[in-house]
Amino acid sequence: MSVFKSIRSRRHQARLSVEQLEQRETPAVSLVKDVNGGAVHSNPREFVPLNNLVYFFATIDDVQQPVPVSEHFLMRTDGTAAGTAVVAEVTVDAHKLFACNGKLFFVENDGNGNEVWVSDGTAAGTRKFYDPTGDNFSSEPTGFVVSGNRFYYASTYIADNDESIQDREVFVSDGTDTHLFVNANTTPPQEPN
Repeated sequence: MSVFKSIRSRRHQARLSVEQLEQRETPAVSLVKDVNGGAVHSNPREFVPLNNLVYFFATIDDVQQPVPVSEHFLMRTDGTAAGTAVVAEVTVDAHKLFACNGKLFFVENDGNGNEVWVSDGTAAGTRKFYDPTGDNFSSEPTGFVVSGNRFYYASTYIADNDESIQDREVFVSDGTDTHLFVNANTTPPQEPN
């Protein structure tokens, strides 16, 4: 019993004190724009800053159609409703949005599989960037890493322009249409015709 009494007596010795909290402000958060304009969400995702704008993917439902149709877009915003706009239409498969050297890059399915796409922030400047398989099948680019003014990724390519010889290697680009090949033990792929 003496053990329990000493524990109990130590608990009663602790004193509660009240301290005044510092002033805190709740951050202001507001809706920029309801791009879907209704009860259906636009599923905005993959936000990337570039040149004082923020780019992202979103889904807009066209409910004016007899059967509502979901369309997918690369969008941009300057943080205002008036400055939020569609850049280009993409597929539901668009993903891995990132910026390098003043351009946006992402993976998009062009009907022949996933490939690297590029955008300068305009519809006319959004296009397939590079396809080392020559539109024959998906190059399945993965593992994107930006380092300095270049980005690296793994991709499948056709070796020696022979579709029966497929390999997967590391590619690097500075964002221009010039592609460097990292693995020195294999023949660099040529841009398919």
